[in-house]
Amino acid sequence: MAEEKAETALVLKSETSIAAEASSAHARINVPLNLANWKDVQEEFQAPLLWFHQHLLDEKLDWEDASSAVGYDRSTVFRVLKGTYEGSWGNVIQKIKSYQKIVERRGTIQQAELVHNRISEMIGAGLDYALANNSVTMIIGESRMGKSASAEIWRRENNHGTSVLVVAPPYGGTRLLLRRIADTVGVNRNLSGPILYESIQRAFNRNRILIIDEAHHCMEVGAVADREDSQRRRLAVAGQ
Repeated sequence: MAEEKAETALVLKSETSIAAEASSAHARINVPLNLANWKDVQEEFQAPLLWFHQHLLDEKLDWEDASSAVGYDRSTVFRVLKGTYEGSWGNVIQKIKSYQKIVERRGTIQQAELVHNRISEMIGAGLDYALANNSVTMIIGESRMGKSASAEIWRRENNHGTSVLVVAPPYGGTRLLLRRIADTVGVNRNLSGPILYESIQRAFNRNRILIIDEAHHCMEVGAVADREDSQRRRLAVAGQ
């Protein structure tokens, strides 16, 4: 009971700290991505909100960047991410979609440097399958055959907030992996195991996919001596 109260106090303290950071222009955005925050928002607005929130986290943008992106002050952006905004959600979504078009145009220029081939098409099909069927997909292949680059192509072309990508640490096991996922979705990495896991789960649903590069580091695949770079794999896990 005492431990549970301590964890609750930590979560509440974290929420207060995040709100305080929103008043600091150059503090990095670390509002946990929680899909339930927008449960009362119109369904068609939720996809752009998800994309915007994950984009802010992926690009490690600060509050000033977020404010400039959509033309709202930092306090308003904070309330939008928390789902407590009381103004016109339609106007917010319009701003987000305009900003998204700018980001996607920039991405198109970057994608011009990445060329599709047989490997990228095969890996893309595997990731499509994982997302569509809410299932685990393991992609195994020789080192330097283009697995990571192919998955990145897929992610850029399909990333409307649906995909989260992390690299499994070479040590630290599940705990460190969860911390890396937590960082990617804005969750406090210092929460205890069960609460950390539950907080991460709130950032996922059946329409999101978690891609774990170097997944063999957190899996039992043969003897430790056999875990060479040639066994690198990408593990795609659809959200629960």
